[in-house]
Amino acid sequence: MRPIVQTRQLAAANANGIAEDQTTGGAGDLSLDGTLVDANGVAQLGTQRQVIFESAGNIATVVFTVTGTDDQGRTISEDVTGISGSSEVTALNFATVTQIAASAVVGSPVEVGTTG
Repeated sequence: MRPIVQTRQLAAANANGIAEDQTTGGAGDLSLDGTLVDANGVAQLGTQRQVIFESAGNIATVVFTVTGTDDQGRTISEDVTGISGSSEVTALNFATVTQIAASAVVGSPVEVGTTG
């Protein structure tokens, strides 16, 4: 029996395609306002991929919960611990992102996008 081989081409990385630079006044959701977000407020990532958080400031005490779906349409969720002047990438691969919740005040702007 011959194996089935499937090749997928990822679009280029998009550093703020899910959420553009923003802060929060307390715990709550980030606005999904990047170029990958559709009219229903869902980030459509095309091919399943990792989500990247970037901030120049220190938001190391904030935990971000990313919720969305995988390429099979199953709901998935992952917590990402805040960052300090760098970036952090999810371990899971998302096809869509429907929510990003912050556990505390996001005092320095954070942007959320996709890896390449």
